[in-house]
Amino acid sequence: MIVEYRSTLFLLGGNLEKAFRLPVVMVFIVFLAGCATSLSTYRKFSPMTGGYFEDEKGPDTYEIHFIGGKGDLAERGAAYRCAELTYEKGARYFFVMNAKDTGGFVYGGSTGYGQHAGAYMGSMGYKIRIYKRKPATGTTYDAYAILNKEPVPNSDKPLTVAQRQAGGKIQ
Repeated sequence: MIVEYRSTLFLLGGNLEKAFRLPVVMVFIVFLAGCATSLSTYRKFSPMTGGYFEDEKGPDTYEIHFIGGKGDLAERGAAYRCAELTYEKGARYFFVMNAKDTGGFVYGGSTGYGQHAGAYMGSMGYKIRIYKRKPATGTTYDAYAILNKEPVPNSDKPLTVAQRQAGGKIQ
């Protein structure tokens, strides 16, 4: 153990401060990379990056939520996920039963002077019912039309139904 410790110190020029500085710098770089990971990306939810998640509330009924991003990303991300989930469940149409803009919050903490440090995360939720066939009444949305036309949030290209059926994935 002592030989290993001394060889590590020798490789770092025999300086104990350098021996401890390298791991601290590496942890800091990883932390900064995590901060640089965009809170404005369309992805499955993670506490560090935000994203979408859904809950099944009953037969063909779901609540979809999107947390994160600036501007209207939360709204666009949640709406896009409604179409995507509808497709994934083997349906084509969805009806929005309820929409909730739950505002946003600062992810991080207080500086102690009334200011907040961190990243702003918007939040939006939809409660939807999905259908395989278009209902005769009510305003429904065609998930296929949305997926074929709308770009994936924070992208400039859609991931079409045909691309999905061929095994395409969101980059």
